[in-house]
Amino acid sequence: MAAIPAASYAQNATETLTSAAKLGEKGDYALAVEKIGEAFKLGKLDNAASSKAFLMRGEYHEKLGKTALALADYTNAVFMQGLSASERPRAVDGRKRVLTSLGVTDNDGGAKPLGATQSADAEPKSGSGGFFGGLFGGSSTSANAKPEATAPSGWSQGTQVTAAPSSAPTNDGPQAKAAPQTPTTVTKPPQQTTKLTPTPAVAAPATKPAQTAAVTDDAKQYNVLLASFDAEPQAQAELKRMASQLSGLLQGKKPEIVRYEKSGAVFFRVVAGPYQGRTLSTDVCENVKAKKVSCQVISR
Repeated sequence: MAAIPAASYAQNATETLTSAAKLGEKGDYALAVEKIGEAFKLGKLDNAASSKAFLMRGEYHEKLGKTALALADYTNAVFMQGLSASERPRAVDGRKRVLTSLGVTDNDGGAKPLGATQSADAEPKSGSGGFFGGLFGGSSTSANAKPEATAPSGWSQGTQVTAAPSSAPTNDGPQAKAAPQTPTTVTKPPQQTTKLTPTPAVAAPATKPAQTAAVTDDAKQYNVLLASFDAEPQAQAELKRMASQLSGLLQGKKPEIVRYEKSGAVFFRVVAGPYQGRTLSTDVCENVKAKKVSCQVISR
C-alpha cells in the first residue's frame, strides 16, 4: 500500500482549519473547536499554522465561556512565536482577559509555552500557563510535529463548508396541477360558479408546497449540539454544568454525551434530544443561545 505524501496531510489539516474559521465566523464555536482539534490530530502543521490555530481556538473557547481552556490556547499561541505582528496582540490581550476572569496573577510573565517544547502529559512547573497545560488532551502534541510542508499563513483557500441539504422538497408539481383548476370551475352550474368567482382562491395552492415542506421536515427528529470536546472528562464536566444552567430550557430533555468519529478523530459531543421536527429544535436552540450558550440543530 503506497504511503500518503506528507504534503497531503498538511493540505488536509490546513483545509480543516479553513472550515473551522468559517464556522467561527458564523458563530458555530463548538463545531469550530471540534474542527481545530481534528486538524491538530491530522498533524503536519508548521509553527505559524499551529500558533494561529491555538489563537483561533482560544478565542472560540473564550466565547463559549471555557476560560481555562482559552487560557491554555492563548498561552501556546503567544509562546510558540509563530503569530504575525497583527495576530500576536490578540493572543496577548486574550490571555490577560482570561487570567483576570480566573483571578490569577501572572507574576512570571506567562511561564513556559504549553505546547511548543513539551509533550501533552508533561506539566510545566511554574506560572499560570503551566497550571492549565494538561487541559489540551491530545491536541497540543500535534502542534509539535516538525513541518514537512509549508502551510499558508491565512486560511483563505477555496475550501467550502457544505451546508446540510434541506430535507424539504421543492414540490413544484402541485403548483402546476393547481393552475388548471380555475377553468374547470367555469363549466360548473351558475350556483357553484358564483361561490368560486373570487380570484384570490388561485393563491391558495401556492401555500401548499410550504405547508407540505413543513410537514415533511417536522416528521424527522433532531438533536441540539451544545458543546464538543476531544476528551471525555472535559465533556463530563460540561455536561454537569449544562444540566444545571439549562434546566427548564430543553423541553424536558436531559443533556447527554455522544461519542462521534470523523476522519479518524474521536470527539465527545454534549447533545440534548431528540426533538420532533426542525421547528421545535430551532426554538429550543434559540432559548439556549439566549443564555450565552452555543447551540446548533443537528440530524440524529
